Amino acid sequence: MKDILQDIVSHTQNLGFLTTVKITGTDSKTEMFSMADDRSVIMTAETANPYPDMIGTFGMPQLNKLKYLLDGAEYKDDAKITIT
Repeated sequence: MKDILQDIVSHTQNLGFLTTVKITGTDSKTEMFSMADDRSVIMTAETANPYPDMIGTFGMPQLNKLKYLLDGAEYKDDAKITIT
């Protein structure tokens, strides 16, 4: 789970203008969508394999906080992050 979250952050929040991601997951695929506030950039993506922990449609706001948690020293080794 940590790997996919790091990928999402690195391809959105690190750019500085994609701050929220919409996730749509099913048994067969996991899709992501994000858009800049001024609609100058639109990102759509699909993972190579579906993620069973990301089934349903939900948003991921505050990616800067997620980035902070993923980069935190206390979560470097043997950390387990779950989405509820």
